Amino acid sequence: MSNLQLIEALCSCMESLLELVLRLASALDQIQALDAENRAAVEAARERVRSIIGANETPDFEEGTK
Repeated sequence: MSNLQLIEALCSCMESLLELVLRLASALDQIQALDAENRAAVEAARERVRSIIGANETPDFEEGTK
């Protein structure tokens, strides 16, 4: 596996994990089980991904907790 393939695989894994975290955070928020600190941590993770790969590259990340 080349370095580029490894990077692409890691990015794909990170995107899947973030999508899962956002879905779980949304479910927790719906039952009012997500506190302000964890809501802020979810938003910080979303913003970090946007800053690294760009908002236009992450359309699925727009959905989730707000």
